Amino acid sequence: MKTIKTLLILFLFSIPCLLSCNDKEKKASDPNVEESAASNKEKKSSNTIELKQHGDYSSLLNAGRRNCSYITANDIAAALDIDIGAIEDTSSSGFCNFKITLPDQSLWTLSTTWFSMSREHILQEIKSFYNQDNPLNAQVSATGDTHLCIHPFNNWLILYNPNYEGAVQLNYCSVIECRDLDSNQKEQRKEMAISLANYLLKKHQK
Repeated sequence: MKTIKTLLILFLFSIPCLLSCNDKEKKASDPNVEESAASNKEKKSSNTIELKQHGDYSSLLNAGRRNCSYITANDIAAALDIDIGAIEDTSSSGFCNFKITLPDQSLWTLSTTWFSMSREHILQEIKSFYNQDNPLNAQVSATGDTHLCIHPFNNWLILYNPNYEGAVQLNYCSVIECRDLDSNQKEQRKEMAISLANYLLKKHQK
């Protein structure tokens, strides 16, 4: 009789466990649950990429081809705390180039380019930079509303904002120049490009 009672008690205690396990299996195999999780992940990703805007950057991100008015030697000097006399503006016919003598007496050649791109394409580009499987990397600007996308192999920093149909690319280290630099100098130039990008956004913010 005791054995029957013991078995009955064990059976009663096992019912909640069986129901719980069955519920977990149902959730795991329920396509609606998986679809909802994927949707939430997509919404989170979208919210990260399509940032709340804090200004109008048309004079920068809609600058147009062959136009260097969005960046000057004075901007570079102010952004990087470099003497204006150490910066030579060699821009010509809309190609924006600067030769800069840094405090360590090394030469830094900086060039910038504006290019047209559809908003849909810009969104795709931003997503690719935030992809964990991609060696590229990105960060949100100091203004909190634009993406600074860095291509470490080509030494490019691109200002992307899906609210505009254009982007600005900073080429912060040419292939020939980088060949003779150590890792610290390359990192320094990348950080200067980030500082300059943030400065330009604040300057053009309306």
